Amino acid sequence: MGFLLENKNSLGRYVIPTSSNGITVYNPFSVIPSGNLDKQFSIDSGGIIEIGNPNNDNYNNIIFNAGINNAFKQLTDNGADYLLTNNDYFVEVISTTYNYVTLPLANNIGGRTYIISNGSTNINLVVRTSGIDNIDGRTQIALKRIHDRIKLQSNGIDNWYVI
Repeated sequence: MGFLLENKNSLGRYVIPTSSNGITVYNPFSVIPSGNLDKQFSIDSGGIIEIGNPNNDNYNNIIFNAGINNAFKQLTDNGADYLLTNNDYFVEVISTTYNYVTLPLANNIGGRTYIISNGSTNINLVVRTSGIDNIDGRTQIALKRIHDRIKLQSNGIDNWYVI
């Protein structure tokens, strides 16, 4: 059975009618059964895929993070500190003006993975944590040579692991 999504309702959401129940598909992509206010499946603009109900602790949600889309970014501007986002996966620092790449809080993003690479001659490039987080017991790790890189994964609480 297939559905053709061509008409939006008054809220700008696509509605797929069925014989007794409807499914609403949100943009960027969330599936919510009619009469239910909680998402059951979603893909956000950062590439995070979530299956399950994030508002109900009785559900065991399956969450895939932005690493799936393998986003690659080169920092070539004259910034000094780059805060990693949901849209990042592999970040290469080309500019010599950056001194820091800051990880987001590990809390609630278990499994999120980042690769940070020093693509410049900057010997002062530091990957650092936010809040009380640690990277394998440290608050920061230096990438001192060109082509030094590190791959980190969140434990979902307060730690980033070097993998």
